[in-house]
Amino acid sequence: MPKVPSRKFKGEWVKKYPWVQKSEGLSEYAYCTYCKKTIEPKLSTLASHGTSKSHLSNAPNNPKNQTSIPFPVIKHSKKDKQIKKAEIRLAVSVACHTAIKSVDHIAEIVKSEGTGSVWENTKLHRTKCGKIISKVVAKSLKSALKASIEGRGYSILIDESTDVSSSKLLCICIRYFNSELNKVVDEYLDTVEVLGTKGEELFNHIMEVLTAWNLDVNNMVGFGSDGANNVSGKLNSVWSRIKASNPSVIQIKCTCHSLDLCVAQAFDAMPSSVGYLLQEIPNHFNKSSLRRDAYTTLFSVMHPSGDYSVPSPFTKFSQTLWLVRGKVLYNLKVNWEELKAYFMCALENAGSDVRYKLRTILQELNNERNLMYVIFLVPVIQEFERVNSKFHTSGEVDGPIQDLVLLHKVLKARIFETNGHRLKLENIDFGYCLDDALHKSKLDERQVHEVKVMCMSFLIKLSHEVEKRLPDNENIFKDLKKLTPLAVLSESKPPFRALPFQKFLTLNGRDIEKLETQYRLIDQIPWSDILQPMPSEMAQFWSGVRSYKRNGDLMFTELAAYALSCLSIPISTAVVERVFSQVLSLRINREID
Repeated sequence: MPKVPSRKFKGEWVKKYPWVQKSEGLSEYAYCTYCKKTIEPKLSTLASHGTSKSHLSNAPNNPKNQTSIPFPVIKHSKKDKQIKKAEIRLAVSVACHTAIKSVDHIAEIVKSEGTGSVWENTKLHRTKCGKIISKVVAKSLKSALKASIEGRGYSILIDESTDVSSSKLLCICIRYFNSELNKVVDEYLDTVEVLGTKGEELFNHIMEVLTAWNLDVNNMVGFGSDGANNVSGKLNSVWSRIKASNPSVIQIKCTCHSLDLCVAQAFDAMPSSVGYLLQEIPNHFNKSSLRRDAYTTLFSVMHPSGDYSVPSPFTKFSQTLWLVRGKVLYNLKVNWEELKAYFMCALENAGSDVRYKLRTILQELNNERNLMYVIFLVPVIQEFERVNSKFHTSGEVDGPIQDLVLLHKVLKARIFETNGHRLKLENIDFGYCLDDALHKSKLDERQVHEVKVMCMSFLIKLSHEVEKRLPDNENIFKDLKKLTPLAVLSESKPPFRALPFQKFLTLNGRDIEKLETQYRLIDQIPWSDILQPMPSEMAQFWSGVRSYKRNGDLMFTELAAYALSCLSIPISTAVVERVFSQVLSLRINREID
């Protein structure tokens, strides 16, 4: 994090260096308007920056920045419009699927093979392609997105990361109801390079982005982030400042991240040998194609019938990937005997540099208790990751909510009585697979007891982590279920005062009396006849309600807008993680170039 500078910004620097101004987020720092970069408030630093290659390349008087792009002369003929349309289509396709440099070759091939068509007259190379993307396509998409989100209730989702050049990045996405698509969507807004990651600095950057997109903080309904204290803490964080700006905002700590943390923390209750195998076996194969080939050969010898449907234990484990732990454990489980045979053979021919590690792995594989732990863990962790994946991929909240609630209930029922007391060891539900494996194993009674105690500790720890991390989200999601078609159209629909997020009722100056009147009427309309087929997803249902007219007048505009604002609350920040992976990949490619 940046330290408070010992020097202060001086006004005379602006006269000497016209490109310098005082930084807004970090008041004593200088800011280069050409490079969009914060600089230390020191005269020698400014002088050095002013002569740097990157600064000179960004200067407006640089000949490269003054070169005009040779777009064809605008003619209002049908043929010219077709040519421009073709060039834009090709530029967008290249931007989505390959590097911009490749358009130099692709466009020439398309032009030569397109004799007699509109492609014959196209003139597109990487410079023009880049300008089409940045000055035409991006501008158009940004304008369309601005128009789409204007005046709507929205949520922002943020995450931080560091790229290959050690630059700190803040990624910001938005979640809102898109009336053209008739669904709640997640869209990328911006990636900001930040000097520090204190709550105040990140908040200032977020507000700058919202201002640039004409987004009113008073229309914000949700704030999604991870659980880092500088972002989601109660004091001196991004969240505390957003809450001060708009008390109606709902905070959602990423459900996907929380589920993964629950499993990761509970995993500490398992013997360290399980974690060692989980990490080291995939690492052993990941470093060498020869080892993978040797294992595949051994597997084919042990299974001469040719059944190769069993996945190989080559998938690498990662602490930062949310959905990989269960897959790696399963691969170890189904390859256990083959792995024992492989490491036994590998140990005989190994050099001294790896012999100790191979011997340790083989010893742990020969320990039957470790196999019991893996057999127990696989279905538990896979179930958590199944629910986690629902929050990754679903834009709807109803299905994932039900899965999350059931996951919590089933987990508690395995180890606790209905009165909250813990079950006796012999009554705990360890799962059929473990019970069957223990019955067939060669473990003595003491060892079986030890295995069950360790598995019980894991379940208890997992339950405590779920109780600690997920109840707030779970309660929010339960409230959202009151807006399902099944709930609002039933004879026992929730009373108006019990609807979720009452603060949203008056968002954008809505008339609460009109909202209540519309809510009384909604179950009197034959929606099953009007909306055919009857939508099962909440966003589609409320979109249909929003467009319903009687005698030319929209009947439920305010009520539908309220419901769609509620549905814009983020259920996870997985979209930000996906955006980050793309942004960081582009920055890596740029560093390589």
